[in-house]
Amino acid sequence: MKTIGFMISDQHLIAHGGIGQFCRSFVKMMREQNNQVILITDKKPRKGFVSEVSSDWIVYPNEPISYADHRAKYGRFKDGPNIDKITNFSLALKNASNLFNFDVIVANTHESLAALADYSIDTKKVLYTHLYKQIYPDVKFNDVFLPEYHTFFKKFLFKSDVIVGTQTEYNKTKLLDQGIQNVEVLPIPITETSLLESSDHIKKRGALYIGRWEAGKNPKDYIKIIKQCNLPAKVLTNKNGAKKFEKAFKENDITDYDIRASIVGNEKVEFLKSCKLFLNTSLIESYSNSVAETIGHMPVITLDKIKVPWTMNFEGYLHTINMKNLNIVNEIYDQKIDNSLGLKFINSINDLAYANWAKIAGAQNA
Repeated sequence: MKTIGFMISDQHLIAHGGIGQFCRSFVKMMREQNNQVILITDKKPRKGFVSEVSSDWIVYPNEPISYADHRAKYGRFKDGPNIDKITNFSLALKNASNLFNFDVIVANTHESLAALADYSIDTKKVLYTHLYKQIYPDVKFNDVFLPEYHTFFKKFLFKSDVIVGTQTEYNKTKLLDQGIQNVEVLPIPITETSLLESSDHIKKRGALYIGRWEAGKNPKDYIKIIKQCNLPAKVLTNKNGAKKFEKAFKENDITDYDIRASIVGNEKVEFLKSCKLFLNTSLIESYSNSVAETIGHMPVITLDKIKVPWTMNFEGYLHTINMKNLNIVNEIYDQKIDNSLGLKFINSINDLAYANWAKIAGAQNA
């Protein structure tokens, strides 16, 4: 049995976040491979989603530093490196290394990259990519993170004593092209095992949106498509997003909709499998776990106006449209679709995740 550390902040231990979903599926995978997983967090996790993560132990600082000064410095709508969070992760690492002899430690939350990369410990260190700017450093997009945020965390990927884990061969190539070494393809396991099983026998209805209400996910174009094509709307988001979608639907006289907030497990699976089409209007992604969750069960439509070519991670499996020609959306929606190729594809992703992560966990320490 190997001992695996998984670093994630309390902020990211949420049902609707990609990092939180990765944590849940990673722990499940590692435990199925007879390893123990220790969560290393920046502070004691809140009750809720953490109960869905079946880790063997959770380690956090005894007296974590407050983030009040950081919030006062940056406010709500812009963000830079949170030095206090890095310190909290370092304190948690110290506690964890006193309790366990780790074979591998995986850093996911951005501040944990810095803490792990600079921490002196005789174990494999895996820094996992989640930020689109890690893959596409030159893209210009006005998001919540300031340029200094991206440049600060990017530098740790160039260290010689770390493994940089990323989702696909395409992303690996993009990282190698920047001069980053020791890159390994370590896919995200499929979040719910039953998403690997066919849903063609299920009656499907509605066009899906997955994600928060934020510029990168581009919900406004989703609303435009739903209205112009007169499609039933199905939305999987968080509580704040649910309120914004309800407001947007009302303003656009859209009455046929179903919004779910922060769901997991069977409720999430049944909701996804009941959808007929996924309108992924996202402009920026490093990968898009939501495509992996849906591509085996419905056609996935993306936009040609994307800011970075994240769709290359799923080349040949997506439909790309222009917002000036939406007739094709109805044509795809009205077709009877065979989803078997997409289902085979996500099963191959899941198999590769299990195989590649097993190699990381089972090989000798770097």
